[in-house]
Amino acid sequence: MSKTKPSVTDEVAAKIKVILFSGELEHGQKLPGENKLAERLGVGRSSVREALKQLAASGYIELLPNRGAFAAVTSSDELPSPKDGAVSWLSVNRDSVDELLNVRRCIEPYAAELCASHISDAELARLRGVLDSFAEAVEKKQFENLPQLDFEFHRLILDNSGNRFLVGMYSKLLQLFMQYSKNSFRVTDSKQSTLAEHKAVYDAIAARSPAEAHLAMSLHISIAARRMNEICQPEQ
Repeated sequence: MSKTKPSVTDEVAAKIKVILFSGELEHGQKLPGENKLAERLGVGRSSVREALKQLAASGYIELLPNRGAFAAVTSSDELPSPKDGAVSWLSVNRDSVDELLNVRRCIEPYAAELCASHISDAELARLRGVLDSFAEAVEKKQFENLPQLDFEFHRLILDNSGNRFLVGMYSKLLQLFMQYSKNSFRVTDSKQSTLAEHKAVYDAIAARSPAEAHLAMSLHISIAARRMNEICQPEQ
């Protein structure tokens, strides 16, 4: 079986890790700028920029707006945990995630409301199946499955809203939704809470109650926004 070739971003990130671990930089020291790194590594500036974002998301460096990249890890003894990386990703991408949650706050309660009126018995059974799979993944601690199941639950609700424009708009958010969901589950104890929130949304839809479905989904996204604020709030 052939191995998947690393992306250019992965290769550049690996080269920057070598710089971090070489002893060239001290903890907290600023890395060379994007132009200098691009010249040194023999790659384009855009590849360096994407690699730095990836390393920041993994906790190897800290990216500060208008200041540059700073070494957060300078030896293998300091390798970041998945939780550290998740916090870094959420912090670095805070503005994008805020915008994502604002869009979801506008779209999804309305979609849930429409879904409660339009969903067929067969599609309701599919929605229940995704909810049950989410519950099973939580029980068996198969947390790597949660982001996809989380997205599938929300996608099915939009698919059954009866409004194709809502579906089209939401499909464009897939990549950011998945990254947000993955990192959120890593850094918070939100698995059981999310399951309970999903069940409340499902129960309202199953009861064919548009108003209750709207309210349950609004609450679910508001709780997600509150979690984000708690994760990214600077320590006092």
